[in-house]
Amino acid sequence: VSMLGSFEPPPDNVLEEVDAVNILLNSTVSGLLTLAGIKADPLKSPEQLLVSSIVLYFWKRKQALNLESLIAAIINPPFQKLGVLPLETIYPSRKRMELAMSFNTILAGPGFSAWLKGEPLDIGKMLYSPEGRPRISIFSIAHLSQPERMFFVTTLLNRFLGWLRRQPGSSSLRCLLYMDEIAGYFPPTAAPPSKKPMLLLLRQARAYGAGIILSTQNPVDLDYKGLSNIGTWFIGRLQTRQDQDKVLDGLKSAGKPLDVPAMRKEMSGLPGRTFLLRSVHLDNHVVFKTRWVMSYLRGPLTLEDIRRLCKKSPVPPGKATDKSEKEAVFLKSPGSEPGSSHRPILSSRIRQFFLVPPVDAERFMLRPCLYAWANVRFVDSRRGIDTTEHHSARLVLEGDRPVEWAGAGTVDVEVQDLSPSPPSNSIFYPLPQEITRLSSLAPYRQSWADFLYTTCRLELYRVKALKLETMAGESMEDFMARVSGVLASRKAESLKKLKRKYEKRYRALEDRLNRAEARLEKEKTDVTAKGVDTVVSFGVAILGALFGRKALSASSAYRTGRGIRSAGRMLKEKQDVERAREEVSRIQEQLSLLSQELEAESARISDKFAVENYPVEKFFIKPRRTDIIQPRCFLVWEAQPTLAE
Repeated sequence: VSMLGSFEPPPDNVLEEVDAVNILLNSTVSGLLTLAGIKADPLKSPEQLLVSSIVLYFWKRKQALNLESLIAAIINPPFQKLGVLPLETIYPSRKRMELAMSFNTILAGPGFSAWLKGEPLDIGKMLYSPEGRPRISIFSIAHLSQPERMFFVTTLLNRFLGWLRRQPGSSSLRCLLYMDEIAGYFPPTAAPPSKKPMLLLLRQARAYGAGIILSTQNPVDLDYKGLSNIGTWFIGRLQTRQDQDKVLDGLKSAGKPLDVPAMRKEMSGLPGRTFLLRSVHLDNHVVFKTRWVMSYLRGPLTLEDIRRLCKKSPVPPGKATDKSEKEAVFLKSPGSEPGSSHRPILSSRIRQFFLVPPVDAERFMLRPCLYAWANVRFVDSRRGIDTTEHHSARLVLEGDRPVEWAGAGTVDVEVQDLSPSPPSNSIFYPLPQEITRLSSLAPYRQSWADFLYTTCRLELYRVKALKLETMAGESMEDFMARVSGVLASRKAESLKKLKRKYEKRYRALEDRLNRAEARLEKEKTDVTAKGVDTVVSFGVAILGALFGRKALSASSAYRTGRGIRSAGRMLKEKQDVERAREEVSRIQEQLSLLSQELEAESARISDKFAVENYPVEKFFIKPRRTDIIQPRCFLVWEAQPTLAE
């Protein structure tokens, strides 16, 4: 990822919160100073004070800051006072030069270019694809030094926090930030730059639908304030009492009161691959075993492994990969090209400039081009949109070909970057006769403004079914992330309503099942009792008949009749048991059908709120004539070095 390209200003809502902007500012500056090898006290250090003031100065003006501009601002700050005291008193120029040299060491280092290459650290693009599908982004920092690791982690946390604050609040899970081996980045006593943004995330991230997962083998290395904000714990075996005490202190904030001796004993006796789960959402803790997975324990990935895993996309044909390649374009010998060493005579109202590459050559060929710039404003008061885009064009003038801005390229320089005079030993290509006859470039300037008015559109997106539209400055990725968040919230709310709807029916069936099972047990008990009574009655009657004085007496007849009646009742009880068993089976089947119905309804809701079911439409805002601001058009001679004969 590109880390040192620029330090973007935070959104307006963050700049309005003093505490939030102070945390972002201090952690950003502390990370930069740590990268430069400077140990600075955030409260007393003049280095921290100066760099923080410079960064805040540019942020308040909504200007991005890169390392080169930071070094220049350190040498010549855009202000003369720090507080009420002169800058020279607090931090004289000699000290400022030493600080600038420390940052320049980073800039001049052989590894600096690696911090500029790769994907921009855009959290929205890291979390969502352009289609709005969730993505997993894995950052490996094993190859970095400790100061570089601290700088990266601090910057990443600040960017993530800034992105979160631009999102609407959410009660459903929007994204997860997982950090392995957190020890050293969130210590209990020290205050590294990464600590403040991490603590802020633990306190506020859930309000924006973000979950934070931290992993460590050393609980004592975590800040106690952060532990009190953690609601769910997965705990493996802890053998040392110090680790147990640290975790037990944190567990007191998650769930009901603890039985400390029992919990301590349970934590110390957990077998391998077994964990204890304690959560604020559960009444009691749960012990579970992870499923078996195949893992070859490959170990940390090397840089070569990462390169093979992350195949770089090929460079599009015709696109230069480096600025030096773009500039080092050599033409054939000037003898084969038409031209003149004399500068064409034009009207004084036609301003001419020269774009000269920083290379040495015996001779330059000057190719005429039209360079044009303008700002285009787009306003839609109903949507709260008022933004300005900068446009440029480069059109090579060849022969009598008419000027058509539709085929023009773009320009990556401004007028102030051009030279007013040509290089020595120059050969001028011929100009089209149309330009030599003009008294000014006003017709081209007007055609440039007309072209922008008819072609420029501010591309916006909307999802009609959700009544969502892009906001000012919102990219497609951020908009799709917002759409996904809204769909996730509506899905969670619908599932919650569905659960409440089925919960009443489910509880009613469970109550019926409990009563039916209790009745079944009672009937089984009655059958057993009746069976014993019947056997006893028949036994007594048989014994009385065999060993009594009379072969058939009234009492033996009574006992025999009683046994027969008991057998009849036992048969009836068995029939009752069978009916009770059938009732239990019927209720269980109803519960199973209800569960299937609930699953089907849940699947239907999930399909209903799938992001692919909500097509994104494009719409456009057109500029007004008066919204084409400062159209400019100049004749620019592009100097191209030639090979020596």
